[in-house]
Amino acid sequence: MVFFLINNSSRGRCWSFGRDKNGVYAPFIRFGDGGRIIGYWHHNECGWIVREGRVAFIDEEGVPTTIFDRTRLGADGRILMEGYHRDGEIMHSLREIDPGEGPVPYSPSVHLIQQRQTGRRRNLVVLRANEDSLHTSWERDISEQDRSWDLCISYYGSNETFPPQDFAEYACLQNKDRKFTAIKNLMHSKSILWNYDFVMFPDDDLQMKWSDINIAFRICNEYQLQLAQTSLTGQVNHQSCKQNLKFLMRFVTMVELIALIFSNQALKTCMTGGHEPACRMT
Repeated sequence: MVFFLINNSSRGRCWSFGRDKNGVYAPFIRFGDGGRIIGYWHHNECGWIVREGRVAFIDEEGVPTTIFDRTRLGADGRILMEGYHRDGEIMHSLREIDPGEGPVPYSPSVHLIQQRQTGRRRNLVVLRANEDSLHTSWERDISEQDRSWDLCISYYGSNETFPPQDFAEYACLQNKDRKFTAIKNLMHSKSILWNYDFVMFPDDDLQMKWSDINIAFRICNEYQLQLAQTSLTGQVNHQSCKQNLKFLMRFVTMVELIALIFSNQALKTCMTGGHEPACRMT
């Protein structure tokens, strides 16, 4: 039954993915071709397979993380699949939903605080940060007037330390969401954050200079890039991400999640399950 279900998923079956006690991770996903999960990505759920007739989510190494070994029909006649994460403690669920129910564009729990005057700058940095984020120690080697980007803090720290007292133009408390669920809820269809040409999503354990972020956005604009990533120094997970000073820019087949930059158009495309060619800047 499950194997037949997945083989016919391209005909419109859609799912809400969540866990037993902490709500929904992704309100609207589909099973795409080639084991791709459309509408959601996490390093523990970056693809899907069918193993012995059961749906399983797999990690970046192709190892199953959750096997949905419990399948039943709900009172409404829709399918519910459940299975424990490999840690044996977290119960994950896939609930069939009507395609007309999603994707959910807006979460009313998201309240964006505009802390400073905005509108002059054409680029935006959206940073998931907590009390220990390194962004407060980014080297401010250029003036505020020369910064070409606004900063939005999606805060996952404690309620007591929100809003963060730093140079951010926007702040939003999202400590109940995972990273990409928070970003999706933040970038809803009516969000004022769509008023930017390029958007960067760096991790909060990166150490950067203000001027380097300016340079990254300048290159994206000059070459009209759709999807890019800043190169990295120090320890890196993929050698293709490491900085090479012989190049201004390199075209590659993948980018890492640690410091993505989207054009406005590419980000909207990704929100609907599409994808664009990638490049990396050095």
